[in-house]
Amino acid sequence: MKQLLTTLLFVGLCHSIMAQFPQNFSYQAVARDSSGACLADQLISLQLSIIDDSAAMNPIYQELFTNVQTNGVGHFQVVVGTGAIQGSSPEFDQLDWNMNRQLRHLKVELSPNNDFNLQEVGMSQLLAVPYATASANGKLINDNSGEEFILLYGENGEFNVAIGGIDDANGTRNSGVVRLMDNAGDIRTELGVATNNGGFINWRGPNGNLNGALGSSVSSPDHGGISVRDASGLDQVSLTVDANGNGVVAADLKPFFMDHPTKPNHEIWYCAIEGPEAAAYERGTTQLINGVAHVQFSDHFEIVANPTTLTVMLTPWSEQSKGLAVVERSSTGFTVRELGGGKGNYQIDWEAKAVRKNHENWQVIREKEKDPFADFNLNRQ
Repeated sequence: MKQLLTTLLFVGLCHSIMAQFPQNFSYQAVARDSSGACLADQLISLQLSIIDDSAAMNPIYQELFTNVQTNGVGHFQVVVGTGAIQGSSPEFDQLDWNMNRQLRHLKVELSPNNDFNLQEVGMSQLLAVPYATASANGKLINDNSGEEFILLYGENGEFNVAIGGIDDANGTRNSGVVRLMDNAGDIRTELGVATNNGGFINWRGPNGNLNGALGSSVSSPDHGGISVRDASGLDQVSLTVDANGNGVVAADLKPFFMDHPTKPNHEIWYCAIEGPEAAAYERGTTQLINGVAHVQFSDHFEIVANPTTLTVMLTPWSEQSKGLAVVERSSTGFTVRELGGGKGNYQIDWEAKAVRKNHENWQVIREKEKDPFADFNLNRQ
C-alpha cells in the first residue's frame, strides 16, 4: 500500500498537568489503496503509535481506531488520544512529553477492510504548536491550584529549575518561589515569598533536610532572621529580631576565638558567660586612701546598666583590711569605706554587675515557640 498523503493538525499537545489546554490532537489524511486510488466512502481501521527517538524506536503509546469513515475523496479524521489503548500503554494524559528530552514520532498503520490486518503506511515527526511549545519550555498549570509554573530540565531529563507559585498545605496561593534542584531532581535551594508575604531563602544538604534558612519571622514579618540547622533539619543556631525590635542570638554555645600568639597552628576559644538575665558588668582596681575609695563607672556602663539592679563585689589587696562596705551607689559609680572606721591605704579589686536597661523582664523558662522558618520548608511543586 502506498503511503498516505497526510496533513497533521495539532489542536493540542501538552503535558497532563496543563488542565486548561486540550489534551489531544487531531490527525487527518487521505486513505488510498495500493494503486493510489482513494478509499472513498468506506470504513477503515487505524493503529496509531507514538514512538520515541531512541535507536530501538520503541512505542510509548499505542491506540486502535475501528469503523473510521472516509468521505467521497478518501479523507478521514481521528483525534489522537481517544482511541482504544493497546497493550500496556498509559492513558494519553499520563504521557511524559519531556521524557529524556527526546523527539517523538507518530507511526500510522491502516487496514482498508476495517479489520486487524494492519499495514504500516508512514511515520512522521511530531512538531510543536503553541501549547506544545509552552510545555517544552516547561510552562505548566497546577491542576489543584491553577497556578502557572515553569520547569527547566537538565540533559538527564530531570528538573533542575522550577519557577512558579507556592502550593502549600494551607492552600495559600499567589506567592512566587524559585526552586533549584540537583542532578537527581531533588530541591537544594529555594528563593521565594512565604505565606506571611515575607521573602525567604532555603538551602538543603545532600540528605534533603534544611540546613539553613534566611527570611522574616512568622510572628513579626517585618523582622528578619537566619536559622542554621543540624543534619536532621532542626534549628540549632538562630539570629533573629524579636517583636520588640531586639536582636537575639540563640545557640548552645556562643564562643569567640583568636589566633594563638605563639602557636601558629592553634587558636584560643573562649565561651561567653551564661546566666539567667541580660546582664552587663564592669570591673577594675582602685586605691583605698584613709579608708575611703570612690569608683566612677565608664560612660558605656552608665548607658547600658540599670542602676537599681546594681551589685558590687570587692576584694582587698591587704591582709590587714578590717573589711569593706559599699556605702553609696548610683548610676555613675559607688563609694567604698573600710569597716570599723578603718583608715587603710591599699588597693581594691572591684566588679559591678547590673541588668541591661530595657531587658529587665527576660524570661528564663518559656514555652517552645513555633519554628519561625517552618513555613519555608516547602515541598517540590
